[in-house]
This record gives sequence, structure tokens and C-alpha cells, in this order.
Amino acid sequence: MVRLHLGPHWFFTTYMEHLKLTKEQKIKRLTEENERLQARLDGLYKTFRGVRHEDSASEMKYTTIKVLEAHIHSINEELKNLTQK
Repeated sequence: MVRLHLGPHWFFTTYMEHLKLTKEQKIKRLTEENERLQARLDGLYKTFRGVRHEDSASEMKYTTIKVLEAHIHSINEELKNLTQK
């Protein structure tokens, strides 16, 4: 597994870059992110068989699935807001 050192202010700089984008660029970037996350979520669903009792690996996979679902939901909400404006 490759770990990237993004630095202490990576979120702030990417957020500031996000603010400078045009509406069309934001929509394009969010659509690409949504597709990437949906593909990852589909891959996790293929091997997920539920949470087994006292099995930390299945609990972690379940947590990852729920976080991805929430992220995709927030991206869809933001896309909906951008297209309504």
C-alpha cells in the first residue's frame, strides 16, 4: 500500500482550489468523483456478506461501505444544488 504525505494543509489548499473552479468544472469534477466512488462501492458489495459476530474485518468493511454511501449521497446533493442554480 502506498501512502501519500499530503502535508498539514492539504485539505485547505484543495478546498481553496475548489472555490476557484467554475460551475461546469465543479460539476465535472464531482461527477468523476461520484463514478470513481460508485465503482469502488460496487466492488465492496460484491464481496460483502454481512457483518459476522466478533469479526473485525467484516465490521471494518461495513463501516467503509457506509462511509462511501454517505460520501456518494453528499456528492449527489451537491450536484443537485449546482444544477438547480
